[in-house]
Amino acid sequence: MPRPRIAFVVQRCHEQALGGSEALCLALAQQMAAFADVEILTTCAVEYRTWANDLAPGEGRVRGLPVLRFPVASPREAETFDLLCGRIEHQPERLTMDEATDWMRRQGPDAPGLADHIRANADRYDAIVGCCYLYKTTYDALQAAPRGKRVLQPSLHDEWMARLPLWKPWFAACDRILSQTPEESALLAERFPDAPSPRNLPVGVPSPLTGDAARFRAKYGITGPFLLCLGRVERGKGTNDLAAFHHRWRTEAGGHVELVLAGPIIERPPVSESVRLLGRIPEEDKWDALAACTALVNPSAFESLSFVLLEAWQAGRPALVNAACAVTAGQCRRTGFGLSWSGYHGYRAAIEVILQHPDLAVQAPAWVEANHHWPVAAPLWLDAILGRSDRALAEQERI
Repeated sequence: MPRPRIAFVVQRCHEQALGGSEALCLALAQQMAAFADVEILTTCAVEYRTWANDLAPGEGRVRGLPVLRFPVASPREAETFDLLCGRIEHQPERLTMDEATDWMRRQGPDAPGLADHIRANADRYDAIVGCCYLYKTTYDALQAAPRGKRVLQPSLHDEWMARLPLWKPWFAACDRILSQTPEESALLAERFPDAPSPRNLPVGVPSPLTGDAARFRAKYGITGPFLLCLGRVERGKGTNDLAAFHHRWRTEAGGHVELVLAGPIIERPPVSESVRLLGRIPEEDKWDALAACTALVNPSAFESLSFVLLEAWQAGRPALVNAACAVTAGQCRRTGFGLSWSGYHGYRAAIEVILQHPDLAVQAPAWVEANHHWPVAAPLWLDAILGRSDRALAEQERI
């Protein structure tokens, strides 16, 4: 019996361009490669603010997987786009369809060759999986794909962009929608009632590296206890508010715990006296940092699944999350391995609880192994992507 062929569409695919949706797409493609012939269709962009063509078009490989890159026709003017978003974000549902389509064109990345490739080669694929609803690559690709093969892994957040009028007919035209958490499934059902019912599937995580806390402390000169935040440092990820809250806590309460931000620095927090900025760190250093930290903190209000929470729990570290994010707050509530905060006083209270209960996540590594293990999850994703059985539905109530 021939192996099925699956195309994954994602806005970027490069070792230096792995945000949450890109990382999930690459992980899914790696896992599906055990059962199917997979190909990743993407752009030549590395940097997401402008979508500049930093990579050569054509065939390549990432982590051994075949990647086909298409050039971005119109790189984004970041400042102009920011001004446009500022004008429409408070009432996006009032835009006309033409205005919403213009926003999508400006959002990008606009790589028309990718959609043209799908139209010309649709018969080669048994399924075309669009990863992350928010970008023009996915928007165009699933419109170019024939009915029966349109699979969406949306990474949907409760954000203003999801209220643009172009989404309801587009979601309704998908054949299968695959979500990562109960909260994402609920949001999908609420926002897009005419779309296919989402399937909530467990996302696996790789086995962790063995972290060395002493090695991390020696390399970065950190001697005392610290909270660790992993990911992009920018206002949209909540790091500005986090830095302000942490500085205030240290000032008012005499707190001795540092805040360490490790990830690409897009926007420096305005308050940095109590914050250590490391920039992007290697994978080995990340696991060393998790071994050394008191807890992980994820301040983002917009997540569809938090990989860093799962990695912290693999390392046996509790988590502090923004209560404004239903997904991460739900992950902590269901497991008991973390706390959510709202506002400064909530943040202060959560830190104090974590400091009093350092063993809060001692059972977390076993839980991750049982619930986010790729050998169990991958066959469920394969069946759901190909639409060939309803086995995946049985997992919805368990996750």
